[in-house]
Amino acid sequence: MYLTDGGRVIALDARSGKIIWEFHDAVPGDVRLCCTSATRGLAILGDKLFVGTADARLIALSARTGTRLWQVPIVKDYREGYSITGAPIAFRDLVVTGVSGGDYPIRGFIAAFDVTTGKERWRFETIPAPGQKGHESWAGDSWRHGGGATWMTGSYDVRDDVLYWGVGNAAPDFDASSRRGDDLYTDSVVGLRGTTGQLLWHFQFTPGDDHDWDSNQVPVIVDRSQSPVPHELLWANRNGYFYALDRDTGNFVLGTPFVRQSWASSLSEQGRPVRIASAEPTPKGALVYPGVAGGTQWWPPSYDPDLDLMFVPALDRGAVFFLQSGTSPEAGELYTGGATSSVPGLESHADVLAISAKDGSIVWDHRAVTTAGDLHPAGLLSTRGGLVFASDDQLFYALDSRDGQLLWSFPTGARIAAAPVTYAVDGMQYVSLAAGRVIISFALSESRGSHVDVAQTSSQ
Repeated sequence: MYLTDGGRVIALDARSGKIIWEFHDAVPGDVRLCCTSATRGLAILGDKLFVGTADARLIALSARTGTRLWQVPIVKDYREGYSITGAPIAFRDLVVTGVSGGDYPIRGFIAAFDVTTGKERWRFETIPAPGQKGHESWAGDSWRHGGGATWMTGSYDVRDDVLYWGVGNAAPDFDASSRRGDDLYTDSVVGLRGTTGQLLWHFQFTPGDDHDWDSNQVPVIVDRSQSPVPHELLWANRNGYFYALDRDTGNFVLGTPFVRQSWASSLSEQGRPVRIASAEPTPKGALVYPGVAGGTQWWPPSYDPDLDLMFVPALDRGAVFFLQSGTSPEAGELYTGGATSSVPGLESHADVLAISAKDGSIVWDHRAVTTAGDLHPAGLLSTRGGLVFASDDQLFYALDSRDGQLLWSFPTGARIAAAPVTYAVDGMQYVSLAAGRVIISFALSESRGSHVDVAQTSSQ
């Protein structure tokens, strides 16, 4: 098992948790981070591991020894606001990474590198330059510093050699006056040819975004033989809508709200939102659902093909959005054009939702009961054995996939911020998660009745 912790990469024995090796990397003190220095994981291909750094370097390590094999900076100057916080993805002979920094006046991209040499093989700019398709959706020179970060990992379709990747907010986040237009390809999913980076199609969830609703969620690839559109891409978006897209074409199939939303009256037949003018940020503030954290964010969902259900970690909460017009872009300085504020006493809750992939309806809703005074959704894991593993701040628990009933729980003693993983060694299935700075592993016992039960725990 390989994991990251700031500037460290650690290899563990997956049976016992014993440390096999550690890699330490020094990160400069002048990195520009809007939110967090977290590194959300690694990629592995053959005998190599790949990890990004807070100063926008991509590093290749020996999976056996942790020795650094190569490293490349993916930008000229990370101090302009660039960093890597998402896990890379590796396939064929490429490793692909996105870039963070959409709250700075950057220009986002997705880039692929040769796994053996680290040489750049292709780069897709998420904000088109003059002469490129989509450039007309930007006003004036706003494209030069329009954000469009790609900080969460995409999904790769091996069969068709297509890489699906979400693109973040336009900058400035809350002031769209300087960039009037759709601002492609921000708040979109792009379908790229994996081996070349060629743009095949795009779908934009939130044109002209002024609420910081990044589309940096996990693209879920599903094949639904019972559907008129058998090859779909499912997407629970930060803007509060659940979408199904035809992943062969990028065409809109369906869209339904899964949390309270007050910014769009409907979606058109093409999936374009019909905006409500009163939801735009103002100097005095506008209360909007969902809030800046969105209906969901980067927290991974999960899909059960037998039940045709998408399980989504959801957040039902509003926020007041403030406009600060006239903000000028300066390299390395935050470029938000406003701010947000929560409302004391306003009802809010975190949920695990089961959403029908067929029609977008909510089949069941498990309401979290947070005792820490705040809402901390994290990622989900579902299994063929009929379980959905989820968390509520420090509580780790398992739900029945069919009806959302609580089956088991375990207090970890520290905040859980990421999805668990499952794996098998020597015929034993484990479920592991990070709680604070601790990795906890659970063993799954034999099935009793219709469900797999969680057996004794061990931790390191």
